[in-house]
Amino acid sequence: MSYNPIFNMQSPAAARSYSTTQFNPPSSVNSHVQPALQPANNHYETESRVQEPGPARYQVPQSSPQIEWIIETLRQETNKHNETRLTLQSTRKMNIQLEQLLHQERTFNHALRANVQEAEMKRIYAEGQLRAYEQQNAHMVRNRAVQVTTENS
Repeated sequence: MSYNPIFNMQSPAAARSYSTTQFNPPSSVNSHVQPALQPANNHYETESRVQEPGPARYQVPQSSPQIEWIIETLRQETNKHNETRLTLQSTRKMNIQLEQLLHQERTFNHALRANVQEAEMKRIYAEGQLRAYEQQNAHMVRNRAVQVTTENS
């Protein structure tokens, strides 16, 4: 499709359209490459020990005021970030505790409402029994009064 100058070849789509024989190098190229590799391999085969490089020596650059200012600014920003992170963690813990307290309050309020309703029902039932008892007693008192008056007459 398009030519890529970096790799000196066409795009992958165009490269796939070529046959594989175009990518195999001629045998004459192989014959020139092979002898060049032989001496290098012989060199590594004959030498039994590879010398390790010595310790690296680095020269520490002198710190400039600008670098020190950048480092100090980074430390300050890191400290602010850490404080913010700790504040957020403690805030999350407090939020969890507040949610637990809110749940306990709702549970308590629900139980309290149920108890109030039960007490109200008991009060209504007791008032009904009291009225029934008063009516029964009033009726009994009238009947007794009627008996006494009929006996006295």
